[in-house]
Amino acid sequence: MSTMLAVLVYGAAGAVPFWLLYRYGSRRWYWHALALALAVAVGLAPPLPGWQGPNIDLAIGFLFLSLAVWGIGGLVTLRFTHHRHQKTA
Repeated sequence: MSTMLAVLVYGAAGAVPFWLLYRYGSRRWYWHALALALAVAVGLAPPLPGWQGPNIDLAIGFLFLSLAVWGIGGLVTLRFTHHRHQKTA
């Protein structure tokens, strides 16, 4: 596998969630928390028998990085875009 392919795949794994957050904004906090939990589960799961090789590693890495970036990015942007309604007397 070429190094350039890995750079392109992991670059896309980081860029796609950022673009989705920019285009559509953050959704409910629990969707981003769920994405983060799924990223941890995918990252810590042992590989299945017969699912070894550089292509599988690239696909799992893409999934892990995409979910992690979308989860963290969504939680961070929710913090800055959430406005509280204040009572006016």
